Amino acid sequence: MNHSEFKLTWDQLRERSRIHAKLTETEKHDAVLAFTNLKHIFKDEFFDIKHPLFEFFIDRAGWRNAWAIWFATVLKSISSHSDFPHLVCDLHAALVLFEEKLLQPVRPQR
Repeated sequence: MNHSEFKLTWDQLRERSRIHAKLTETEKHDAVLAFTNLKHIFKDEFFDIKHPLFEFFIDRAGWRNAWAIWFATVLKSISSHSDFPHLVCDLHAALVLFEEKLLQPVRPQR
């Protein structure tokens, strides 16, 4: 598979949730709503195959849906905070921040 051509979308994640065999109907509904909320927050530009959360979202395990429900709920609960746009920006930029962290020299502990 050519990873540069691989795409993941919120719509695909919602559809996976709708048909997931190991989720209850309530979990399916909540996961679809969570992915809808995450799409509203992050828009469609969120997915990059190198982003630290990409592997998390690509995994089809049922518990990943539960985490997405939690994540969307937490973000929605703090969305009125004045620093929320900065948080969203930082989460978008997690790839850059993660790579920069990897490039920083390790300082010995005293």
